Amino acid sequence: SATQDLVDSTSDSGFVETGYIYRVHGLQGEVKVKPATDFPELRFSKPGTRWLKRQVLGTEIMEEIKLVEGRGRPGQNWIVKFEDINTVEQAQKLVGSAILVTDQDRPVLEEGDFYTHDLIGMRVVLQETGEIVGTIANVFNNGASDLLHVELNSSTHRAWIPFVEAIVPTVSLEKREIVITPPKGLLELNIPKHEKSKKERREL
Repeated sequence: SATQDLVDSTSDSGFVETGYIYRVHGLQGEVKVKPATDFPELRFSKPGTRWLKRQVLGTEIMEEIKLVEGRGRPGQNWIVKFEDINTVEQAQKLVGSAILVTDQDRPVLEEGDFYTHDLIGMRVVLQETGEIVGTIANVFNNGASDLLHVELNSSTHRAWIPFVEAIVPTVSLEKREIVITPPKGLLELNIPKHEKSKKERREL
C-alpha cells in the first residue's frame, strides 16, 4: 500500500512536507495544522526540530523551529505549539507555512508498504510483454484502496490502476518501475473512442 508523507512540491532537497498551518488557535500562540502524513502523532506530538517553509515579502524561506507539543485525534486536524511562539500575533505570521522534516526522518515501513513519493515517476511495465506503458503521475486513496494514476505513453489520457497485489505483483524501488497484470480493457477505460485504433475497438 502507499503511505503518505508528501515530498514538498517544490522539491526542496532532503525535506518532506508533513502538514500545513492554516489557522491560529486560542490566545497562547498555538496553531492548527492540516496533516499531510500517515504519521500525525509522530510528526505533531513528538517534541523536536521541524522546518517551516513560508513566504516572507514575496520570497520563499526555510527556517528551523522547535515543536513543543501537539494534540489531535486520528482523521482530524492537529493543534500545535512551537517554541517562542506565545502570542496571537506571532502565531499569525506562521499561517500559510508548510511544516517539513528531513527525508532521513521518515519511519521505516513494513514490507509491502511504500511512500507515495517513491512511487511517483516510476515506469509502468506490462508483465506479459515487458512493454513500458506509462509512468505513475500520482497516487490517491479512495477510502477502500490506493489507486495509481498512470500517464499512458500511447495517449494523452491517464489510467487508474488499483494498487493491489493481484494487479501490481512487483514493485522495484531499485529499478524505479512497477510490473502490472491489468484486466483486459483497464488501461483503455478513460481513453475516448476516437483515440482508439480500430483494432483496439474490436478487442474491447
